Amino acid sequence: TSTYAADLPNTFQGVNEVIPVRGFNYREYAVADYHRDHPLQPILGTEMGSTVTTRGIYEKDSVKGYVPDQDITAPWWASTAETWWKLCAPNDFWLGGFIWTGFDYRGEPTPYSWPNINSHFGVMDVCGFPKNIYYYYQSWWTNKDVLHISPHWNWPGKEGRPVEVWVNSNAQSVELFLNGKSLGKKAMPVNGHLKWMVPYKPGTLKAVGTKNGKRFETKQETTGAAYQLVLTPDKTTVTSDGKDGTVMAKRFTVGGTTRDKEYDLTKGTPGSKVLYFKWHSTNEESSAQMLMIHMKSGLRLRNLTRPLHFAEFGIKSRGSLGNIVTKHPIEKILLAPKDFTP
Repeated sequence: TSTYAADLPNTFQGVNEVIPVRGFNYREYAVADYHRDHPLQPILGTEMGSTVTTRGIYEKDSVKGYVPDQDITAPWWASTAETWWKLCAPNDFWLGGFIWTGFDYRGEPTPYSWPNINSHFGVMDVCGFPKNIYYYYQSWWTNKDVLHISPHWNWPGKEGRPVEVWVNSNAQSVELFLNGKSLGKKAMPVNGHLKWMVPYKPGTLKAVGTKNGKRFETKQETTGAAYQLVLTPDKTTVTSDGKDGTVMAKRFTVGGTTRDKEYDLTKGTPGSKVLYFKWHSTNEESSAQMLMIHMKSGLRLRNLTRPLHFAEFGIKSRGSLGNIVTKHPIEKILLAPKDFTP
């Protein structure tokens, strides 16, 4: 079987008549006309999407090189995820498509240029953390129950101002609640998403989805200032090749605790343990903290010691995975000297 990928419609009629499968790079609105002229030829989206987003950012910032983390921005030659997939999904002759891209990567910083050096095309960032567009594709490309709210619910100084809330889901209907009060129930359009305009008020934003009589829910919560950092490995036994094991770090707030209750600060993986735990009374005190991470000797690393500054980590929930610190085995973790300069 042979094909070719082109960002042109029915232009090269010679090759178009002999290939068994036609590949399209973008140009999703030209597919219908091409199919009209080649009704027996299957079509494949060989490069689709190229939607640009920055994880966790909701305003365009050309200075910092950010684009909003919603399915709304694409170069002139590309499209949003929902645009091309709604054209593809109902048609049997359109076999599907490969999206550009799974991950962000170094280079092609569209819609920006130097000194921005990072692409924005991925449905995940360079560390593999999903952007909101990830949950659009997951909603319509899998059979698992998907229900995702965006954006986050931390908007200090914007109390009372409307926030556009998106829900990506494959539920048949979704009801949105703010602090227990219903904001309305809506039917989910097939291959689409839902939106509400919600006046911001700190608290809990919860979505409840219903599919074939089954209910499932998710939520976004307002958090306070972070004042703790926890390093957590995902396993207790690592090999000495420098490739096994992952140490994670996170800062989170504790709104309250119950005496004599045990709290799991890891993701619950058997054998996971806390390598370092520090409590701070204020966010400012936490942000000023710096650690020195000492790797085990014998590793083929240029530096066996590296600093870790608490201020580099954003506020997350206690149950979040956190950020990757290293995949190398750690010997010890110490406070950095007060006069240390990274």
